[in-house]
Amino acid sequence: MKLIPLEFKYDGFSFKQLERVGNIALFEKTHPSADRKFYEVVKIKISPDQTILGKFIPEHEKYPASSEWGELGWSYSILSEAQKQLLLLATAQPNADSSAQPSTLEPPQAASSNPIPGE
Repeated sequence: MKLIPLEFKYDGFSFKQLERVGNIALFEKTHPSADRKFYEVVKIKISPDQTILGKFIPEHEKYPASSEWGELGWSYSILSEAQKQLLLLATAQPNADSSAQPSTLEPPQAASSNPIPGE
């Protein structure tokens, strides 16, 4: 299955995964014209194998769409607040270990040429 890249660009923003526990991830979000960082905590979804207009698209992870914000994604301007949300969601996951801790990141995997959140 194709995973969400640890780093990607979308709509003029750069995203970098900082932490991940299961399907819950914390991304740093920056823009070249902004002098500060923002953070997004997301529940990563799995899109099953499908064929669209005759083109096969294999199972892959996907970022929540903007219409799913507040249910599957949250924005923060303070890193510690985003980390609290990550831990809260991670410990609430089915089969969550009560001592769930954010994972250390592995080296980046090959990114797709155009990762688009919510697609």
